[in-house]
Amino acid sequence: MTAPLAHDAEDFWQVYTASTCAVERCRAQFFALLAEGRRPSEVLHITRYSQFTAYELMARYRELGLAGLRDGRQNNRGAPRVLTAEQQQEACCSIASGL
Repeated sequence: MTAPLAHDAEDFWQVYTASTCAVERCRAQFFALLAEGRRPSEVLHITRYSQFTAYELMARYRELGLAGLRDGRQNNRGAPRVLTAEQQQEACCSIASGL
């Protein structure tokens, strides 16, 4: 967690103030505090991130840069459907006829 960052604290604070996403703001705060030279233990205490999460965030940042701060959940389509559209229709009809 002590390796130099590709961006400075000001870059992270700009992301922090510009973002409306709570996840992105928390991540930006985490990196801004590190970039300011705060001790990792202090940053973990302030942000309430676990050491595991911090390492995951560092890996994501090193791979994606500032884009790695974004919350990627909105792009996650989830698991594929288990039933086809036809099977869903059959299940709905079965349920409706049982009422």
